[in-house]
Amino acid sequence: MSLDLLSGRPLTSDEPPFGLLWEDLTEDMVFVVSERSRVGIDLGWYPDRSPHGQFRLEVVDLADIDRLVSTYAKPIREFTTRSVWAAKRKMEDWMQEFQSKPAEPGTAPNGGPAVPPGSSGVADGLPSVS
Repeated sequence: MSLDLLSGRPLTSDEPPFGLLWEDLTEDMVFVVSERSRVGIDLGWYPDRSPHGQFRLEVVDLADIDRLVSTYAKPIREFTTRSVWAAKRKMEDWMQEFQSKPAEPGTAPNGGPAVPPGSSGVADGLPSVS
């Protein structure tokens, strides 16, 4: 028997942790995007809403949005655990790692809209004053 880490009370084997319901544990929980590295980190509970499930983290390549379905079929990295704390720690580690990588060409340094080289949007000369 394990303990609920928030309340400290014993959990039965068929009870979800943290006072959640099984309906709260779904495949689509969190999706974090690193524009800098052009990857996404997906967190979900698989199988969806199942007492026998586990957290699954996947890193997917977002560089080619037209191939998004195939990139989900072959994630860059995967991690599974029943521990919410292990999932949180792994997600934080990956986020830090991908954020510290050099930016992909064509991406903005701060995650804003990228401007192609030579297209600063600034016109020649001074603005006109009426």
